[in-house]
Amino acid sequence: MTPSTWQGRGRRFESVRGLSEGPVEGQIADQAKAHGLPEDRVLEEVILAPQAVKRLIEPDEVAATVAFLLSPDGRAFTGVPVVMDQGWSAR
Repeated sequence: MTPSTWQGRGRRFESVRGLSEGPVEGQIADQAKAHGLPEDRVLEEVILAPQAVKRLIEPDEVAATVAFLLSPDGRAFTGVPVVMDQGWSAR
């Protein structure tokens, strides 16, 4: 939930953090099925073609980012999503 969601509900929040990740290793089979393509083609033609960095995000990279956001070092991040998509949204 975002801060605006909590406002007006009488709830106080210290911080609200969200992560918006792009294509992650392990999602290829789902995308292949959705697009009716073999996994190797969906990876190259659907997932990697439009993004700036031509590799998938590894699950441990997502986990490390979440760990940072939840640590004291991530306390300045609040109210906006952290976008981790290797240029996917900039296309």
